[in-house]
Amino acid sequence: EELETSRRRIADLDSQQRSAEAHQLDRLDDLQAKADGLRTQLEDSQIALAKADAKGKDANETLEGAREELDASRRESKRSGGELRQEISRVEARETSANKALGSAREELGASLRDLERLRSELREEGVRAQALEAARGELEDDLLAARSETDRLSALAPSQPGRPASRWTLVALSTAVLLLIANLVYLRGSRPAATPEASVPAEAALTEAGVDGVVSSDPQPAAVPATEPEPVAPKPDPLQAGFALEAWADAWSGQRVDDYLSHYAPGFQPPNGLTREEWEAQRRERLLRPKSIRVTLTELRIEPLGEDRVRAVFQQAYQSDTFGDSVRKTTELVWDGDRWKIAAELSQ
Repeated sequence: EELETSRRRIADLDSQQRSAEAHQLDRLDDLQAKADGLRTQLEDSQIALAKADAKGKDANETLEGAREELDASRRESKRSGGELRQEISRVEARETSANKALGSAREELGASLRDLERLRSELREEGVRAQALEAARGELEDDLLAARSETDRLSALAPSQPGRPASRWTLVALSTAVLLLIANLVYLRGSRPAATPEASVPAEAALTEAGVDGVVSSDPQPAAVPATEPEPVAPKPDPLQAGFALEAWADAWSGQRVDDYLSHYAPGFQPPNGLTREEWEAQRRERLLRPKSIRVTLTELRIEPLGEDRVRAVFQQAYQSDTFGDSVRKTTELVWDGDRWKIAAELSQ
C-alpha cells in the first residue's frame, strides 16, 4: 500500500512537472516572440533614428541659414530704423511747424471774425445814423420851405407899410424858424451846441435880407427847438449770418476762450442729461480748459430757416485735441437774440 501510494505520488509529480515544463515552454515561446518583436522595433527605430539624424542635419543647415538671414535682417533693420527715426523726426518737425502755422492762422481768423463783427456793428450804427440823417434832412427841407414862405410873406408886407416895424410875434416866429434851421444844420454836422449870441447873428442877417426892420438886439432870443432824434432801428435777423455765428463759436472753442464760447448759447438753451445751466457751464469750462490744445472745424454747413427769428444748421464737426479726436454730424437750432444769432438747441449724431 505504501508502495502504491508512492507510485501515485510519483505519477502526480511527473504530471505536474510535465505541465510546468509545458507552461515554461509556452512562456519561453511568448518571450521569444516578444524578443523578435522588440528586435524588429529596434531595427525600425534605428532606421528612423538614422532618418532623424539626416533631417536634423538638414534642419541645422536650415537654422544656420536662417540665423545668417536674421543677422542680415537685424543689420538692415538697424539701418532702416535709423532712417525711420530720422524720417519721424522730420515729420514731427513739419507737424510742429504746421501746428504753429495753424495756430497763427486760427488767431488771424479769430481776429478777422472779431473785426468782421465790429464792422457789422459799425455798419448797423451807420445805417441808424443814415436813417436819422435822412429824417433830419426831410425835416430840414420842410422847415426851410416854411421859412421861405414866411420870409416871402413878410417881404411882401414890408413895402406896403413903410416906417411900421414888423409885429413882434412875427419876428419871433421867423427867428424861431431860422434858429430851427441852424439847429438842424448843427445836428447834421454831428454836434448840437446850446444857443449863443453868435447864433443870433445869422438870424438877424436873414431877417434883414428879408426886408424886415426893427429887430432890437436887446430883445431876448427864442430858444432853439432841438431836432427829434429818431429811435435806433434794431438789426433784422439774417439767416446767412447764422453761419458766421457758428464759425465764431467754433473759433472760440478752438481758442479755449470759455466766456466767449458760452456767450454763443441763448438764455433759453436746455443743457443735455438733465443738467442745470450752472452745472453744464461748469462742465464745459472744465472740458475746454483740460486739453493743451483744441481744434474744431465745421464743414458741409447747411442753413434752413424755420421762421423769422429761428434757423436750423446742419454740419459736420471735426474735433481734435492733444488726447482725443472724433467727427460727428451735428444739428443746431439758433435763435435771434437782439442783435446776433445764438444756439438754442444742439444734437450730435
